[in-house]
Amino acid sequence: MLNGFKLRALGSRVIAERFAPKEKVGLIHVPDVAQEKSLQCTVRAVGPKVKDLQEGDVVIIGGYVDLEWEERNLVVFQEADIRGVVVND
Repeated sequence: MLNGFKLRALGSRVIAERFAPKEKVGLIHVPDVAQEKSLQCTVRAVGPKVKDLQEGDVVIIGGYVDLEWEERNLVVFQEADIRGVVVND
């Protein structure tokens, strides 16, 4: 739910909210080019065909479409564009 409005993903699509890109990961500097190729974001909505993913998961994705919704920077992408899921053990 985003500010009282439900934003629903269709099919195998996922809607997620962007993180601010990090310039450094540990001791490694991440150049701007690498930051644009993959994106870390928090899942806000999943379509009915999406498996093994739920709202609140943090994912790393490749291809995506930008979407601005109520002053939030969101992205829409296919489940196949997910490169990985961040897991806190």
